[in-house]
Order: sequence, then structure tokens, then C-alpha cells
Amino acid sequence: MTQVSETTIWQALEEINDPEMPVSLVDMGLIYDVSVDRSGAVEMKLTFTSIGCPGMDMILECRAQRMTDQVFEVFCRIAPGDPMSHIGTLNAPHIDLARVYAWKIYDEEDWSDMWVIPRASIVSAHPANDDGAGVEGA
Repeated sequence: MTQVSETTIWQALEEINDPEMPVSLVDMGLIYDVSVDRSGAVEMKLTFTSIGCPGMDMILECRAQRMTDQVFEVFCRIAPGDPMSHIGTLNAPHIDLARVYAWKIYDEEDWSDMWVIPRASIVSAHPANDDGAGVEGA
């Protein structure tokens, strides 16, 4: 399993808004520290606007959802035989929902083909990008 980076976590958390105003919890300073240990466990420090914050449960639920989402890459082609093009990235809890998100988000063209691929499943075929893991003779 690929370990998630702190940058990826911050990007996912940027999308969680305060339930009472359209401002990111990160931008508000409510999520103020994220770390990933060697085992891949994520620790996050956050605070709330008040002790009895009415949005606390909603914020914690959104945070948990964003932390478990996978990153998917979306590829398409307009006509059969055309080259495949990378058109975007999205987050979703599983592949089936990622397919729906991709179809709805990237509907600006009449695509002949669309693929949604988990980022963790993409393997580089170029030797310069290979760390040698699993390659015989490397």
C-alpha cells in the first residue's frame, strides 16, 4: 500500500468547510497540524470555534470521510482510436462512486471512452521513474 503524503492530506482537508460559513477549516486555522508516521498512521490536530461548537459532529464526520477517500486519475478520449488524455483528478471513497463523480464532473465533452484509475495503482514504465522495486535485475 502506498503511504499517503502530508501534502495530499492537507489538500483533502482544504475541501472541508465550516458548516456555518463557506471557509475552509484549514484557512480558518482550525486544523493546524498533520503528520504521518512510518507505519502510515495519520495524526491531525484541530480545534473548534467554541467548546459547544454546534458543527463539531459534522466537522469530524467530514474529516473522517476525506481521510478515507482515495485519489483517482481520470483519462478520456473523444473518438475511438484517439490518444488517451489525462483530464483530471478526483477523490472518492471507492471506485464505483469515482466513476459516477468522473462522469458528472467531466461531462463537457461527448467522450467515447472514460477511465477512472486509482492513483495507487498507476505504475511507471519509464526506468528513470522506477525505484527498482519488483524489477528483476534492478
